[in-house]
Amino acid sequence: MRSTLKKGMVILFVWMMVLVGTIGIFGGSSNVAAAGNDWVYCAGEGAECHFTGEKLVRYGVNANFVYARFTDGVACNTGIFMQGDPAPGVVKLCEYLDEFAGGNGTQQQPYEISTAEQLDKVRNNLQPGLYFKLSNDINLNVSPYNEGDGWLPIGSDGSAFLGNIDGNGHIIRGLTINRSSVSFVGLFGQLESGSTVTNMRLENVNITGNWVVGGLAGHNRFGSISNSYVTGSINGNHAIGGLVGFNDGTITTSYAAANVNGNYEIGGLVGVNMNGTITTSYATGTVSGTNQAAGLVGVNNRIITNSYYNNGSTHQVDTGRGTGLTDSEMRVRANFMGWDFASDWYQLPNEYPQLWAFTKLTKGTNPGTAKLYNTENGMAYAINGLNYVSITGTTVDNINVNVEDTISIRVANDVGSIKTILVKLTDINSPSSNALLSNLTITQGTLTPGFESSQVDYVVEVPNEVVTLQIVLAPADSYQTITITGAVYNNMLADQAYTYDVPNLVEGMNTIQITVTAQDGSTQNYQVIVNRMPIMLADLNNDEVCDMVDVLLTMQQRTDLSRGQIEQLLQQIDPYFIVLN
Repeated sequence: MRSTLKKGMVILFVWMMVLVGTIGIFGGSSNVAAAGNDWVYCAGEGAECHFTGEKLVRYGVNANFVYARFTDGVACNTGIFMQGDPAPGVVKLCEYLDEFAGGNGTQQQPYEISTAEQLDKVRNNLQPGLYFKLSNDINLNVSPYNEGDGWLPIGSDGSAFLGNIDGNGHIIRGLTINRSSVSFVGLFGQLESGSTVTNMRLENVNITGNWVVGGLAGHNRFGSISNSYVTGSINGNHAIGGLVGFNDGTITTSYAAANVNGNYEIGGLVGVNMNGTITTSYATGTVSGTNQAAGLVGVNNRIITNSYYNNGSTHQVDTGRGTGLTDSEMRVRANFMGWDFASDWYQLPNEYPQLWAFTKLTKGTNPGTAKLYNTENGMAYAINGLNYVSITGTTVDNINVNVEDTISIRVANDVGSIKTILVKLTDINSPSSNALLSNLTITQGTLTPGFESSQVDYVVEVPNEVVTLQIVLAPADSYQTITITGAVYNNMLADQAYTYDVPNLVEGMNTIQITVTAQDGSTQNYQVIVNRMPIMLADLNNDEVCDMVDVLLTMQQRTDLSRGQIEQLLQQIDPYFIVLN
């Protein structure tokens, strides 16, 4: 009876600690307003500080500043900042903190996070209604985040994260926390009511805390977590979970494959599920604890639906806190009752279920293409549902698609597990707009003026004896198409240039029209005018006079001469030569 009473008192104490907020007792720390070297000058005193969206702005000079947040600009003067004049009698300035890679914090344009430093700055933006999105994989196993105490959890009891963050399928690797005397520990210390965390992938975490410790969050206080997972190692004393330490919110379609170690209330996914709900989630890591250790949830006070744990790898067998499956049963889709394998999950042969949310489309490497990432060997994809192509790696690059095409991804030969993505303009690398040639040459004659890609009109003069010539066109990129009038395609050279024959030049002007079409449909026209000069009579017998003998010699050399050209030669002897029919 004394053992039962002791366990009940531990749970009650942790619960009261979480709800009432005794973080100061357990070693928590407050957040600073802003730090770093990313302040951007925007105005002098009395002028207007211009920016878009919400920014943290400081007003002052040297080390004397006051801080406040404003939206879409602010007047730089003492009256605007409620804290008063930070440096009386001195001319001041305004700067705003450029904290993220892009965006303005709205749902339509979330703050973009592409580096560890930018992720760290989320802690300066805990107010409700802000949106964040990862735009790159992030490595936290670097200085200073892997040194000393390691990562400082974002948000704490009394100053929790109230915003919305979308991992966007990117991976946060190497989260390291060494804070054995601190509670509310994880990537986030505490998620408050109204907050949402989705599509987060944490791999190879190494976390040690005291009470209320989880890989993603120490305490989920009425927030929402979905489509997320954690791998690695989580250690602490009380209320320790692979994903969340203490849950009062919602957790859906998530999993933990982390090794979880502690004393009381230890769970593979959640340490204590007090006022929360857990649905369609699972845990597979080892779980070890002195009391109330379980495969999925150490202590459950509310609702767990269609959620599972590996009773072999977790070394736990319990009831009422999720459903235990053997390792082989965890690899069979039919055992996951109530799960949506059409849109939420997929399962490769002999593997654990994985989340479709991380398989996404982004811009391809080549212009006009898209790229699938977070795919796996054993999948296949099709454009507009036609002709599935096997996937052999984690990405498929340079897929030629158009806006509003669909790309369907499935486990090979599994028609019941298909993710379909509608292609948007932002998913396609902008088609090339280059419609300029990189070179244009003539095999007989010289271009006037010399070639420049932006110069579009040229003239070439050739002697009368030139009746054919060749033009060589070099496109600027492989996405261009070339059409030409006045010439006939010959072949492609080794350097990807194209040759065209210009046959049957007439005397006088011969026009060659060239149209280059870029990948995006834009065009550029070039024109080459070949001026074939009139036939000229030469002193072929070197008698210092052009006469009938030279005409006859010319006719012998130029068997292609027309009657008109012969007449031109005769008229050069005698301008009054009359043609008789």
